[in-house]
Amino acid sequence: MDKVEEYIKRLEDEEWNVRSDAARALGNLVDSRAVGPLIKALGDEVAYVRRYAAKALGQLGEPSAVEPLIKALGDREKRVRSDAARALGNLSDPRAVEPLIKVIGDREKRVRRHTAWALGKLGDLRAVAPLIKALGDEDGDVRKEAAKTLEKLGDNPRAVEPLNKALGDEDWMIRESAAYALARLPDMRVVPALGKYYEKHFEKEKAEKLLREVIDRLAPLQRENIQHLPRLLCITCYRRPIVKKMKIGPLSSLKYAVCPQCGTSALARDIREVVGVVDGRTGHEIHDDTLYVRLWDNTAQECVYADIDRLEIREADGLRYDIIVNKLILTLHDRSGRGQDYLPGIPVQLLGNPDIPLGTRSLLEQQFREVTEKQ
Repeated sequence: MDKVEEYIKRLEDEEWNVRSDAARALGNLVDSRAVGPLIKALGDEVAYVRRYAAKALGQLGEPSAVEPLIKALGDREKRVRSDAARALGNLSDPRAVEPLIKVIGDREKRVRRHTAWALGKLGDLRAVAPLIKALGDEDGDVRKEAAKTLEKLGDNPRAVEPLNKALGDEDWMIRESAAYALARLPDMRVVPALGKYYEKHFEKEKAEKLLREVIDRLAPLQRENIQHLPRLLCITCYRRPIVKKMKIGPLSSLKYAVCPQCGTSALARDIREVVGVVDGRTGHEIHDDTLYVRLWDNTAQECVYADIDRLEIREADGLRYDIIVNKLILTLHDRSGRGQDYLPGIPVQLLGNPDIPLGTRSLLEQQFREVTEKQ
């Protein structure tokens, strides 16, 4: 009997400390024969055994351990949950992303911290939003791990405001991680925040040097953006950008495009046309150089604003087109900021046979450029 077989046998020992030592040893031996017995040990009655079984499975690197470890994220013992999270991070399997996102709000700070670390190892952008939220965690270690992980995940414009706030954290490591993460974002909103941060924490010469490095990295991207006008679009707000100017030296300035709503300069390029769609669904799709935005959330009974070039109203069951059209006109009028010529410049196309009352049809014809039908 070799060592692996010996330790596998010890996983069945009556003494819990023998079983936990065996699980720890099997992780160090890294032999695939141990995977099945260790998965079984995740159900041991003693938490220490379950912990070391989870750790060992993370060391062994076998994909068959992913689902059992995901199940262990719901263990009643916090240390088992946290070690299962770390093990899933080590396994780097995308199946673990959504389950880990669910437990980043765990009641125990140890579990939240290890989950943030694991999401960083997985490197999946689906984790950005929950990690941004974790920057506001009551525990400093959780905030620190979330900031470090966002450094790795990088360029999501939604991270700017939470990271700006993290620059004022009481923990210097969190501030430093937030500053590093902001310096990597392709967004001009980071410049004033980092400028204040550098001025506060560095001597003047170094502060100016650090900020200049950030601007020098951003400048080529922003000059390219300007060349892509007017086909730039903020995918978060569905707004066409406006152009601003920043003084970057005594004799030079930088033009850059930003979303007029959220302020981001991380913009999608080559969006020639934006089509507003009413069909009872939500979200958006991009086909070639056209963005299709669903403007009506039938569950919330609310309109979504977008800077649209064309409107499609499609046949769909369960829609009150009279209510939708009235709310849509109000939304486009109130939020556009594009003047009185905006709606009269938008053509409307009715697709299929949407059940639009005559009065609503007449309202569409009054407010928009033209109304056409397509079966």
